[in-house]
Amino acid sequence: MQALSYTATAKALHWLMAGLIFTGAAIGLSHAYMSTGAMLFWLNVHYAIGLCVIALSILRLAWRATHAVPPLPATIAALLRHLAHGTHLVLYGLMVVVPMSGALSYFARGKAMDLGLFQIPPLLARNPHLASTMLQVHGWLAYGFIAAIGAHIGAALLHQFVLGDEILSRMLPKGFIRLPPLPRRAKATD
Repeated sequence: MQALSYTATAKALHWLMAGLIFTGAAIGLSHAYMSTGAMLFWLNVHYAIGLCVIALSILRLAWRATHAVPPLPATIAALLRHLAHGTHLVLYGLMVVVPMSGALSYFARGKAMDLGLFQIPPLLARNPHLASTMLQVHGWLAYGFIAAIGAHIGAALLHQFVLGDEILSRMLPKGFIRLPPLPRRAKATD
């Protein structure tokens, strides 16, 4: 019999990556409004987050491939099941491709990546055209990733609070407060 909830490891990876991706996106969206010194610091944080997301994505995909996913409730229509599956495939793909495109953009500058405690040497010869192109690709993919994350969050909230099938509860940490669905309005009778 399949579990009704994700494993503790799957939940930990999900929420750790959610925090890292949210932070990385916030830095990516706001760095242009920072002073030069602050921007350089936060971009290094952004790069480090990207590398962590790549590593954690590989771990998460390996975990997902070797551990059963809890089944969706039987009340969920086939179309919604296909949409959920497709959205998850897009999210997993973008978890890898967005930070990889950013890393490719960075390394195409021919520079070492300074992460404070250590440096990653230049992995590519300097190629300004590739760096510029990949930076644009990274930006557009990141916007798509943000949209897919928004759809994912919206669907989880819809299922939890409106449809009441507790999809969100399957990914919440053990002992987290139970989130009941919103109360249903009574139907008006004539």
